[in-house]
Amino acid sequence: QGRPRATPGVLLWAARLPMSTGPTSPVEGLRASLEDDRQRAAERWDDADRALSLLLREKRKDAPCKEPARKALPLQRGPPPQECRPAGASLELGGGASSSRPGAGCLGSGGEDDLEAAEVRDSRILAARGAAFEERAKRMRRRADDSRLKAEGDERRKLRVKITNILLEVKRRQDLQQAQEKARQHREACLREGGRVSLARLGEATPSALGLPPAPAGPGGEEKATGARHCEAARAAGVHPHVIAEALQPRGAKRQGPGSAAATPPGRSPRRVAIIQSLTMEEMDLLRCNTLFFFEGPTLAALTTATTEPELSQETAQVRSLLEPLADFFAPSRDEKTLPVGVYLQKLRSQLQVKDEHLSSTSGGTPGQSKSLSTFSGKGSIDSLQAPSNWMPSARMPCQGRRPAVREDLLSPTFKRVKAVYDRRDAADAKLAAEREEAMVRREAVNAFKAAEQQREWQLAFFKQKELHKVRMLEAEERKAMLDFDQQEQQEKFEVNKGHRLRRAGLKAEAAVEERRDRAISALDSWQQGVERCERYNRQKERSAIARAELKWGNYMSRLWALGLERHGSHESQYHKNDTLKTKIHSSLRVQHETRQRHESEALAKVLEAKQEAAAQRREKIRTGPYGFLDPALGAQDGLAKGKSSSEPSLMLKR
Repeated sequence: QGRPRATPGVLLWAARLPMSTGPTSPVEGLRASLEDDRQRAAERWDDADRALSLLLREKRKDAPCKEPARKALPLQRGPPPQECRPAGASLELGGGASSSRPGAGCLGSGGEDDLEAAEVRDSRILAARGAAFEERAKRMRRRADDSRLKAEGDERRKLRVKITNILLEVKRRQDLQQAQEKARQHREACLREGGRVSLARLGEATPSALGLPPAPAGPGGEEKATGARHCEAARAAGVHPHVIAEALQPRGAKRQGPGSAAATPPGRSPRRVAIIQSLTMEEMDLLRCNTLFFFEGPTLAALTTATTEPELSQETAQVRSLLEPLADFFAPSRDEKTLPVGVYLQKLRSQLQVKDEHLSSTSGGTPGQSKSLSTFSGKGSIDSLQAPSNWMPSARMPCQGRRPAVREDLLSPTFKRVKAVYDRRDAADAKLAAEREEAMVRREAVNAFKAAEQQREWQLAFFKQKELHKVRMLEAEERKAMLDFDQQEQQEKFEVNKGHRLRRAGLKAEAAVEERRDRAISALDSWQQGVERCERYNRQKERSAIARAELKWGNYMSRLWALGLERHGSHESQYHKNDTLKTKIHSSLRVQHETRQRHESEALAKVLEAKQEAAAQRREKIRTGPYGFLDPALGAQDGLAKGKSSSEPSLMLKR
């Protein structure tokens, strides 16, 4: 008997609907309409339930009792309940005296009380059932909301961890770049003093490998002056200037000729560019909804250097102050919150491009140096989803070109261009092989110099290690003597304390034994008292049981004696006479019925035998023919035919 207001499927579906932020969203309207329909259905169901309860109550009061009352148990005291019989009913078969009471019915004050109790019980059951259904629906809705909020929280936490990892990676690469810049300054200082340094390309990473722009350079004339100073220092030290240039050039960087352009000035905002390039459209939407949540957390404290405990709050404040511009950059305005994610992403890229062009113009660069950021198209960008206006499928097929095909046996211009490309590639490969061979020669010379310096440093370190080992051995011997003396003194103290503890433990053990002995004696005394009390109680209980049994047996025998006297002096009643007459009538009717059936069976057997004899004669006549010529010719088969005719009546009887 399910109720509409407690339907689990509807409530679970309503609970799983996604929550909306807007007050007038279609999901909220659908949920409100569903709740109104549920309330109306619940009210209608309650009205129908009340009307049905009233109708059943009236029918129970008006309907007569059709079932006999429950019989009393054998051990139940008092007279057995009266059976429900219609008024004026009698147990006599032939005109005897009536033994029933007229007007005896089942419904009375007890029946009304039972009806009221049943109604109260039904109302309680309905109320409890409705409350249980409502509680289960609330629990299911709460569980669905918790799972949805947990899923949303997991996505947000994963995105915050991802952004934190991006910032940590950018910080690590910036630290590496600063370390390389310090090493470069050290190399320049060594070259100015006339010393020898290692090549930069053997241990340093290029800006492209780091994913960061190079360090900002000074004006154009400063680089030339620095190069001239390096060359003068190299000539004074007797080192070839070509080796100096190789030492100052980082690994993987291309050599530039005299007419090549200057190095690309640094790009701007590496953290912002890395975040924009790494996040998807859905993650950008989450970042736009709550920007401050993704730039706060204990993990971001690793962006600064390690500090002590008192300085932890200062470092956290420093991290927050460093991340505030980054959070302000990604925080959308009131108008940008309603824009699509692709448009919001394009605005962020345009802001980075404008800032990059402004900084490039102020530092002496060109606006074209930020082309990589402006041409970057993230996943899900709107421009990447739109085709150009002049795109034509017929003109862009792979099998069609800008020039008509050459169908005669002539030289193909395409092959000419391919040959030119291959020639240029071969020349570039030869040039690259020569450059690599020259680099290998220079690397061998530098490696030999570095190996000699390294061997000298190893020898010096080995000598220092030997001296330090001797000093440590002397200190270890002194510490060992002091430790042995302390250990011997502690052993003597331990022996003295051990004797005191043993004596104290012996005294404590004796006291514990005495205490356990006293407890055992008291427990045995209490047990003996309990046993005696139990024996007295059992004797008293047996005496009371015997007295009670004797009283019950006397009452029972007195009732039996009274009943025997009552039945011994009573005469045969009309009820017993009616039973005897009815038995005789039944036996007489049964004998008459059996005699009639036997006569009918004998008559039917005679009729069947006559029919079978007539049928046998007809078959015999058909077999011998009208003149009886078949008997002399087939005398041996006469018995067979007779046997067949004699067996057919039995078959007829069986059928």
